[in-house]
Amino acid sequence: MRTAAGTITRQLVRRHALLWPFCAVILLAAVGWWINRSVERAIKANLADQLETLLDADLAALQMWLDTRITAADAFAQDKILLAQVQAQLALAADPDTDAVKLLRSPHLAEMREYLGSFLPVLGYMGFVVVSTERQVVAAQFDDAVGKPAFAPWQQFLDKSLAGKATVSRPFRSAILIPDDEGNLRAGRPTMFTAGPLYNDDGKIIAAIGFRFRPDEDFTRILGVARSGESGETYAFDADGLLVSDSRFDNQLKKIGLLPDVPSARAIMNVQIRDPGVNMALGERPTQSRNDQPLTKMAASAIRGERGVDVDGYNDYRGVPVIGAWDWLDDFGFGVTTEVDVAEAFQPLYVLRRWVWLLTGLFAASALAAIAMTLINERLRVRALHARLAAKQLGQYQLKEKLGEGGMGVVYRAEHALMRRPTAIKTLLPEKTNEATIARFEREVRLTCQLNHPNTIAIYDFGRTDDGLFYFAMEYLDGISLSTLVKRYGPLPEARAIF
Repeated sequence: MRTAAGTITRQLVRRHALLWPFCAVILLAAVGWWINRSVERAIKANLADQLETLLDADLAALQMWLDTRITAADAFAQDKILLAQVQAQLALAADPDTDAVKLLRSPHLAEMREYLGSFLPVLGYMGFVVVSTERQVVAAQFDDAVGKPAFAPWQQFLDKSLAGKATVSRPFRSAILIPDDEGNLRAGRPTMFTAGPLYNDDGKIIAAIGFRFRPDEDFTRILGVARSGESGETYAFDADGLLVSDSRFDNQLKKIGLLPDVPSARAIMNVQIRDPGVNMALGERPTQSRNDQPLTKMAASAIRGERGVDVDGYNDYRGVPVIGAWDWLDDFGFGVTTEVDVAEAFQPLYVLRRWVWLLTGLFAASALAAIAMTLINERLRVRALHARLAAKQLGQYQLKEKLGEGGMGVVYRAEHALMRRPTAIKTLLPEKTNEATIARFEREVRLTCQLNHPNTIAIYDFGRTDDGLFYFAMEYLDGISLSTLVKRYGPLPEARAIF
């Protein structure tokens, strides 16, 4: 005979067989989530460091180049030959009878153009301009500017130069006619100036001299040296959010309509750093006009003078989610950022996520299959137990007839196979077998065995079959039930009821 404790253990194992797969799936999902979060945090921290390191490297290279340009402006300002020519031209401009024509025909301007023209192209400069303290252009490489007031875009570097500080301007559109790539004179070309003050013998500032160069050459080349991957780019922009360096996405910008689809079209000075609100690279179309779209998160922060890094992701000027680091160069009036597409930056994390959730899904499917098999096995077990009862054979006992059935069990009249003794067999219903009913079944047998009175029945046997059918055998009393007695003879006298 097997013990009730062993029976309960078997039932607990069968019940827990349904719970363990669920617990395992939940545990695996939790571990997968934790690993994903930990790796994501580590990747984001690493990306933030990489972006800031790359930005700092670009800014350092850019600063060295700007310092070189400033040093060149200081050197020109100390050139005695150039200073004498400028002073002569300034004296001519101070004459009330001098107009733009006289300034253009001045021999001093011709000398200046010849003198500077011999080495400016070698240094990468396209021309020069001399502006008096009254903000009048007294000399320039191109006739279009001479004799006119200084143009508005020049004010930034003029103010600093006339205050005694050599500087480099931010990139801006040329207000005068300058040669394009084909040599044709055109206005609106991207241009930059390095400028410095000119002093007389008394140390007084008498003018500012500036030298023009193209930002789409060295300036853009420096920012493009450290491009990373397929989508990384570093670019500059002004206080209006206008791109003032080249973009690596010119062809894509033409396809999505942010640039004219002509060979000469370039992003520099033509694209604003605005968030379209949709990913235009995927063919989505914004609902707002370009002018109504807000600046990107990066551009808005940088223009406020903030240095920052964002590895959570924001939209760039194409609407593509990117991560980036940025800084604002207040001395020069423009910002610099380095960005990379989120999809490329987090590719390792996405691969890890796919594997984690794939393994979790496979384990979950296996767990569900195990649960399904457990349920099927349980159903087959219950059917087998019912089949045993239907076969009228329970261990050493031959079942004769069912005497009654309750909420948990059923009672049969039976006979021991060897002793031929009439016996009453009580067994648990197969579908009602669980930890609670087993415990009650065991308690019922234990308590009944402790009774010793002529009016109580005796327990002969207790156990379970190999396929898990629980039963106990007890004394069989042949007679009528109490309810039949009352129905047949009426209420019993007190003495008999007590007896």
